[in-house]
Amino acid sequence: MSRLSLIKTFVQVVENNGFSKTAQKLGITTPAISKQIAKLETSLNAQLFIRTTRQITLTETGKIYYEHCRKILETIAESERAITQYHAEPMGKLRIISGRYFAEKYIIPYLVEFTTRYPKVVIDIEVAERTPDLSKEHIDILFGSNNFNSPDLIKKQITTSYFVTCASPNYLNQYGVPIKPDELINHIYITHSMRKTNNILEFKGSQQVRLIPKFYFNDARSMLQAAIAGAGIISLHNYIVADAISQGSLIPILQEYSLPKQKIYLFYQKNRYLEPKIRRFIDFILNKIL
Repeated sequence: MSRLSLIKTFVQVVENNGFSKTAQKLGITTPAISKQIAKLETSLNAQLFIRTTRQITLTETGKIYYEHCRKILETIAESERAITQYHAEPMGKLRIISGRYFAEKYIIPYLVEFTTRYPKVVIDIEVAERTPDLSKEHIDILFGSNNFNSPDLIKKQITTSYFVTCASPNYLNQYGVPIKPDELINHIYITHSMRKTNNILEFKGSQQVRLIPKFYFNDARSMLQAAIAGAGIISLHNYIVADAISQGSLIPILQEYSLPKQKIYLFYQKNRYLEPKIRRFIDFILNKIL
């Protein structure tokens, strides 16, 4: 008999509070149970139970051994559940938070294909530019963040980006084109209210410019529209302003001072990747993106 089988018998004896009850549940004789425990004690060179004619109690060594054995069996059971779950059909509500751009580019175009493949999954998408607590808010996947770090999260790169400082032709004609970053203090600045430092712009060479924003928005697309309307200067990810720049609605400035490209990720809790709905969606989307 394997050591694992002996451990299972030992734990059952403790939890059933006796040899005979354990024997009844396992469908074997009480002497057979006693023999297994004796074999385990011999292999450990330690006494696990104090036996009397009326009851058995754990020795101090037995108590310590029981706690370790219980944890071992729980871990094995959890591993077996994980494998079973791994092969299970994806189902249930999948909660996602994504910036508007990522939702439009990386999620929405593939929703029909994904839900056709996995019809028991319900997609719940919050389009928002915020950094949630995935565990407390029961969020399965976060898209479109590049500065979110936590030991409990796994991140997968989906693209790269860099910030572009820009303004409309009408604005620059009226207020002039800043040549150096520190000249921005003489300009109207449009900021994102949810940025940690919404009054500071960073440039190459560790340059920082502290500004007094004129307009605050909690949405990048609103910032974009305000800048196109000539309200001021913005600094947004290149993928947000690319179309407006190509159409001539915005003009990039201070390009030689731009920071290097940075990686953009999706995030999920590392202890939940085996959940079919999460794993299947992440694998599906990454296969489409990469």
